[in-house]
Formats: sequence, structure tokens, C-alpha cells
Amino acid sequence: QLISPGKNGIFILQSLNLSICTFIWYKLAHHYINGYKSLLAILFTLFTLLIESSYGNMTEDWSILFISIALLCTFRICKTVNEFVFDSIVIGVCFACVFFLRPNDAVSSIGGMGIGILCLHYKKWEGIQYLKFCGYVGLGILSITIPIVCYFSFNHAMNDFWYGLIKYNTLYTGGLLSMLVDCFSVEKYVYVPILIVTGLLIYINDKKLLWIFVPMYILSYLLLGSRCYLHYFTIWMPIVFLPFGTCMFRKTTPKSMVICAILIYFSMPIFTGKNIIKLPISQYKSKMRDLKSAPKDYSYDYYKGAETIFNIIPNKENNVWIYNPSFCTVNALWCNRLIPINRIPLSIMAEQDTTLLRDMDIK
Repeated sequence: QLISPGKNGIFILQSLNLSICTFIWYKLAHHYINGYKSLLAILFTLFTLLIESSYGNMTEDWSILFISIALLCTFRICKTVNEFVFDSIVIGVCFACVFFLRPNDAVSSIGGMGIGILCLHYKKWEGIQYLKFCGYVGLGILSITIPIVCYFSFNHAMNDFWYGLIKYNTLYTGGLLSMLVDCFSVEKYVYVPILIVTGLLIYINDKKLLWIFVPMYILSYLLLGSRCYLHYFTIWMPIVFLPFGTCMFRKTTPKSMVICAILIYFSMPIFTGKNIIKLPISQYKSKMRDLKSAPKDYSYDYYKGAETIFNIIPNKENNVWIYNPSFCTVNALWCNRLIPINRIPLSIMAEQDTTLLRDMDIK
């Protein structure tokens, strides 16, 4: 907001974020294919991101930068035996950054990388090297965790911090048992084929990398959750779809495997009811229709009506409390530069924890 009020500041930061990601993806792909093919692999990954992306500014949009950096460091550790101090610390920093954005994404992606590194070097490393690696990763985690914990402690908000980051999210997912049961739901297991075929592509091209990717894929599938919203798959870009695209453009990949992989890719639910050839054109037409119908749209009238009401509120008034807040009403407040003081940002959150209802009482 300091850069530019509204969406422009976020857009600039997200553009910078994704630019750095694509640079890292290029370096990762360039380990196995030439520059031209690396660009094609990146374009494939960005295409998938476009299909699966949501409105932007999601936690996953910011997590992929740290996941990509950690993956680059993991690749470097895979090539060495003893020189891992700096990369281990960076992996720890990246883990903590993603954990405080969305804990399950950190455990599934970067946690999976850490497990993979330990498995990969089980014959090369001695016990002391295992301890050193874990210690340096822990040092990186602490460098991010300590300032955050100190901040919330200083503001007497540790209980809220723990509730918001861990407890409520546990209630939202239903716990580990629920996540295990959800693995057998049709909404989730339809994504198993893309993980299997990507694993096979990696196996064909570099067997030792399976030590890294298999733990990530198992944890990513387990911790995905049952709702399977498309933006959840954003973190799969560097760990699934970039390796998928990279292997597709390698000469060592059999053509029959490439054809099979392409069929599996386009069978994913994200393409359900959509013709992949017409997809860019249909999306463009849909956007144009939205723009033309905007003045007649309910949301447009809603925001204009809200603006009339909010103009009554003095500019210097900071204590704005909203009853029964929803996504739409919170957005209407934000569009009018008003930040509600509600402890509970959305009333639907009480569906997971009914004790939150007491904080929503109009009295």
C-alpha cells in the first residue's frame, strides 16, 4: 500500500516475486536441458500456473519463491557431500518463511526436501554430518522464528498467534486422521496420476532425484486437504510441473512416455469441461463479457451502495466494527479505505469453531 494504494502495489510485488521464481526455475531446468528448452519448460509451468491461479495475493503465491530457493539449495547439496552449511541455513530460513504463511505447505514441500537429503546421503554421511545438517537447518528456522515470536510476545498476543496459525487450521483441516481419510476421496485421488507420471519421468532421467521428490510428493498429497481448491496447487509449480516440463524436453525421455505424460496432464480436473485448444480464447471472451456487464453487475451496485453509506463515517474514525462479515462486505470496506477492527474477519469461520460466535455478537 505504501508503493501504491489499491491493487497496484500488490501487482508490482507479485510481478517481482514471480520474476525471481522464473529465474530460479530457469537455473533448475538448465541443469538438465539447454537454454532454449529451459525457457519452454518455464512457459509450460507458467501456463499451468495461469490455469490453476486464483485472484492473486494468496499465501501460495508468496510461498513458491521460498520453495524454489530451497529446491535450488537442495540440488546443490545433492551434488556435494561436505559443503552444505550455507545451503542448509537457507533451507531452514525458507522453511520458516513458508511455515508462517501456511504450515502444511512448508512441511510438505521443504520438509520433504529435508527428508530427501537425509535419505540421499545415508551412505555418504556419518552421524556427525547428519547432526550438522539438522543443526544448520534449525539455525535458519530460528533466525526467522525468534523475531516473530518476540513480536507477538511483546504485544501480548501469543495465544492469538498460536490459535490463528496452528489451532484453527487444525480444526479447518479436521486433523491428521481426517486428512488420511481424505486421501481416498475422489476429489483428491484424481491427482495421483500426475504425481506418478512425474515420478516416472524423474526416474528415467535422474534416478537419485527420486530420493528428494518422493517424500515431497507423498507429503504434498497427504497434506493437500480435502477441499482441493485450485490455488492450493500453486506450490506444485516448482516441485511437480517444472520437473514434469523439464523431463518432457529431454532427449532421454522416450516418445511413448512423453505422449502418455501429456495425456495424463490434460486429464487433470483443472481441464474438466474445457477444451484446451479453445481455453485462452474462451477466457478472453469471458473477461470481456465481465467488463461489459460490470455496471449492471450486483457486486458493482453493492460497492457503490456501500460507498454511499461509508461516506457518512468521518475520515479520522478508526473504530469500524462490521456485523456478520463476509468476503464481499470486507472487500467493500477495503475499497473504501476502512479496516474493520473485528477480531474474527469472516463469520463463516464459526463453522469450524463455534466458540468464535461470542466475538461476533453485536452486543
